[in-house]
Amino acid sequence: MPLTLKEPISRTSPASKASSFLQCLTSASISLIIPFAVQESRLTSLSKHNPKGYFEHPEIVSLHDSLLEALGSRWDDYLPLPSGWADNEVTREIRSALIAILKRDFGETSLFGVKDPRLCRLMPLWFPIFETLPAEPNFVLTVRHPWEVAESLARRNGLKPSKSFLLWLDHTLQAESATRGYKRVFAFDEVLDNTVAVMTGLETKLAFHPLSRVQASFQNSVEPSLRHHRLDQAQEEEVPSLVIEVYDAIKRGDNSPQFAAKLDGLMQQFVRSREIFSSHLEVLESDLAHFDKRIGEIEQATDVAGTTMRLEVFHPVAEGYRGSEFQDRYFNSGSWERLTLDLPAGKEKSHWPFRIDPVTCPTVIEIAEITLKDPGSDKILWSATAQEEFTAWRF
Repeated sequence: MPLTLKEPISRTSPASKASSFLQCLTSASISLIIPFAVQESRLTSLSKHNPKGYFEHPEIVSLHDSLLEALGSRWDDYLPLPSGWADNEVTREIRSALIAILKRDFGETSLFGVKDPRLCRLMPLWFPIFETLPAEPNFVLTVRHPWEVAESLARRNGLKPSKSFLLWLDHTLQAESATRGYKRVFAFDEVLDNTVAVMTGLETKLAFHPLSRVQASFQNSVEPSLRHHRLDQAQEEEVPSLVIEVYDAIKRGDNSPQFAAKLDGLMQQFVRSREIFSSHLEVLESDLAHFDKRIGEIEQATDVAGTTMRLEVFHPVAEGYRGSEFQDRYFNSGSWERLTLDLPAGKEKSHWPFRIDPVTCPTVIEIAEITLKDPGSDKILWSATAQEEFTAWRF
């Protein structure tokens, strides 16, 4: 993912505002340190998955997410964004908001950085921003082995490796293509093991000198233990060949025309492969989004324990159900209740199941036990406490 370093928005006095030095640790990548002219309290907080913190600007990340949502996408979407998205109205509004944040937080700095994995897909949003400020962008593209990325995303977000590899391909190839022609550096996994050497190379290639000012923070900010997943040869065999080919090409790359041509060919392979399945994937993603939304609505509707819920219980008849024939039952949400249903004698035979309709609001009903009793003797005729037993019951 690219971490963008930019020259000052204004140079009235390079020392007019001191830069603080913060760690920029990528959750799906590696870490490096740059001067970052923003208060630490404005950055995203640490988590159990990143105990040192994500070091992302929450307002910038939020605007990125808002844009992706408006475009029908999200952070874990590997499908292409709509054609012409970089010039539509919502993108222009987001761009204006980003410019306002940059001027507010970085307006007097001599150097500042922005870090967010979403930048890999959203660079067309940012290039006009650099021209407006004005600012000269420099890029640090941090590249972690795709297997380790997949392990991290499985641990943090529950993503399947197949989806993580698609995300890695899309983000890596887009970031590489978008930053050609600019000053840039590829940084790999060794940054956690030999941070000083990586930073020295960064100074040389990008011609800026933060190292002397952040040396003291290395001990507390970058630790080899932050690398939670380490690859071995057997695990690399689990990664699709196209993914490994892209990773190897970038690791051996030198920004030469031959390197660009190699990556262009690999990008074309990825795009062609994605096009074969894209329509089917879009349907699946749409269905999943619908289900997620519906689940959220149901959870929100049933979130308050103690709410009285009304159920309509239908006894089946030959043709199914009759709207005029149901039993009302009430219970409190968020707690276990005993629901007693009468089985009236002399009812028509039916192959339809019992039907329970929540009336008050959308509701999820969990059944823990079913018991059939003789109303005269109160004798238990049958009882079940597992879904398999429920399914097998016939009477």
